[in-house]
Amino acid sequence: MMIKNIVNLTRKSDKKLLELFLNQFTKEADLKSLQQYATSLSLLDSESQNSAIFAEVVDRFKKLRLKSLMKYTSNQLMGEHLINSLACFNREVLVVVFLDVKNYIISEKVVFKGTLTHSVVHPREVFQLAILNRSAKIILAHNHPSEDLEPSSSDIKFSKQMVAAGKIMGIECLDHFIVSKSRFISLKSYDFI
Repeated sequence: MMIKNIVNLTRKSDKKLLELFLNQFTKEADLKSLQQYATSLSLLDSESQNSAIFAEVVDRFKKLRLKSLMKYTSNQLMGEHLINSLACFNREVLVVVFLDVKNYIISEKVVFKGTLTHSVVHPREVFQLAILNRSAKIILAHNHPSEDLEPSSSDIKFSKQMVAAGKIMGIECLDHFIVSKSRFISLKSYDFI
């Protein structure tokens, strides 16, 4: 039966095979597996057009997964989602999740890519995007490639700045997550903000 399935797959068009492939990974919601699979097939050669294609596939995959999440209901679900979203970055990035008044997710965007150890962004860039996305609320998240989830003093200071700016703008900053490849913390849960 396995051989028959493989033969059937070889007869599929590229478009249909890609569709089956993406549907399989979308069901599993496993971006890391998708990235590992693409790497094993040598699809991520930085000198080739394949890297751009893969980046687009990953972006579309994230949007599909984001649609399945749809509403922010718990830190646990959001944390797991953010782990998957940020697992592929080997440097710090800051992501903003834009929400409406009922906590439905409007969109998610990487707003800054930093160095190996830190990222710097000004509140005006974040709130400009929040306004453009017609957001009532935002959630911040950044990764720590070092796997150390301890928030730095600048992480806490930035979070407090964003909460204060959000109050002025009328756009609530609900939380700030720090994620690694397998864990996360919520700064609000630890009373840092």
